[in-house]
Amino acid sequence: MTDQPIPRIDTVQMLPNLFLRVTFEDGQTRYVRSAVNEQMAVGVSRQVSKKTWGGMMQVSPANYVGANAIAIRDDNTFSVNHTDYDGDDLYRRGRRSYMA
Repeated sequence: MTDQPIPRIDTVQMLPNLFLRVTFEDGQTRYVRSAVNEQMAVGVSRQVSKKTWGGMMQVSPANYVGANAIAIRDDNTFSVNHTDYDGDDLYRRGRRSYMA
């Protein structure tokens, strides 16, 4: 692997499936599960009871996608709804497709 500099993050978008699409200045795109996507996956993988159903409804896409607080920082990190992500690590090891 070469020590080429990691390009700066250009845009971060929340997709309807609750993955994040991160586009870098060199045109490369990476995908990462958002924290809410991970919470949904955990909720679906365990037995759903009346108690857990309410928690899952609070993180449903219908209630979440409309307003996302996205902040891209100068150190090539970003946050989405107060969850931090490392753009450099994502560029090196991130998914090139959310379907992979």
